[in-house]
Amino acid sequence: MLTRVFLIVLALPLFTVRAQTIAQSDHSARLGVTAGVSAATVNGSQSSRRLGVSPGAYVAFPLSGPVSLEAGIAYAMKGATYDIASMHSAFEMDYLQVPLLLRVGFLEASPLAPFVRGGVALGYQTSCRLQYFELQTMLRKTCREYDATNSGGSVDRRRFDVSGVVGGGVSFTTGARRLWVATQYEHGLRKVSPSLETKNRMLSLLTGVEWRVP
Repeated sequence: MLTRVFLIVLALPLFTVRAQTIAQSDHSARLGVTAGVSAATVNGSQSSRRLGVSPGAYVAFPLSGPVSLEAGIAYAMKGATYDIASMHSAFEMDYLQVPLLLRVGFLEASPLAPFVRGGVALGYQTSCRLQYFELQTMLRKTCREYDATNSGGSVDRRRFDVSGVVGGGVSFTTGARRLWVATQYEHGLRKVSPSLETKNRMLSLLTGVEWRVP
């Protein structure tokens, strides 16, 4: 059901474009860098958010009118924390992501131009760490270290992740540069582990700057 909702949300900008009368004044590709903070978790009633950072870079290709395609690379700190019986534990997964987003701008001639964007993010897990208590002792290990020392089993995880992405913000132009701020939500479409129903969730506050590609 949630996947269908994401598909509907991502399709809305395409229908909105036909109703726009705004002409795009700049048809050149733009190179951008981003930075921000994130709060990640996984679905489940006992999980709490893991705070992190979200740097990245992208290229925006104009398509038609106010629509552009953004393709880039980003670093995402996902996972979750748990506080059970006054004991803190964590499951931390970091990803190198390739976001592919459609962006639709509105009122682009105004000083503050709102925009919405949506698409998918393809991720590869670059690191995995566990923090947990054992015999009243706090332990912190990589997933590989845990697998090598734990006789009860290994961390059953998937390296590749796919997320639906929706967000929006405002941008303003200063000379050849375009600055923007936005919020973004990522909803995991693939289970983190084949044996569990756990999927990633992440909310981010982002800022970025773009330059025209010569």
